[in-house]
Parts: sequence; C-alpha cells; structure tokens
Amino acid sequence: MILRSREGFLPEEVWKTIARSTLIPCVDVIVEKDAKVLLGFRKIRPYRRVWALPGGRIRKHEHPQDTARRVLKEIGIVADPKEFVGVFPIRFPRHSHRRYDITLC
Repeated sequence: MILRSREGFLPEEVWKTIARSTLIPCVDVIVEKDAKVLLGFRKIRPYRRVWALPGGRIRKHEHPQDTARRVLKEIGIVADPKEFVGVFPIRFPRHSHRRYDITLC
C-alpha cells in the first residue's frame, strides 16, 4: 500500500517507521457555537472509531495556523483562527503503536 502525501507518495513501510519513531505534530481546532463544541467520529487510522476535535497533521513548510485553516476548510468551515490555547500530548489507548502525538489546540 502506498499513502499519498502532499509532495508525492510515501511507501507504507516508510510511514510506519516514521510513526513508530517520532511524535507527529498536529493541530486540533476547537469549534464552539452556542456553548457546543464540534466533534467528529474518525474514520481513518490511527485513531479510527473515536470522537475527536477536527484536526490534522502539520505538513512540511506549513504554519500551524494554516493547518487550522486547511482542516476547517476540509469540513466546510471558513474561519481565521487567531490563537492557540495550548500544546497537548495525545495518546489513544487503542492505538496499535501506543505512541504519543503532540497537538497544538
């Protein structure tokens, strides 16, 4: 299997090695309206079948605020995120590698 990346294709074994070896920097976005927070039910690995904030990996040469804009655009929301509220380690117990990712929220 080959996974598509922004700048081409990455063989699955290479991606698995990277994922096992390092933290993956991500951005999660808190979308709040009328005292409610938007969550999505993930369909893709590594955190399939869990509720989560909208989010995604920070791509090479991408500013974290641009990641937030891209993630929101992908779900049909146009917004200009102004600030980050924190940096958090994320680990879902069902993850097969039991690794941590790190997210700017």
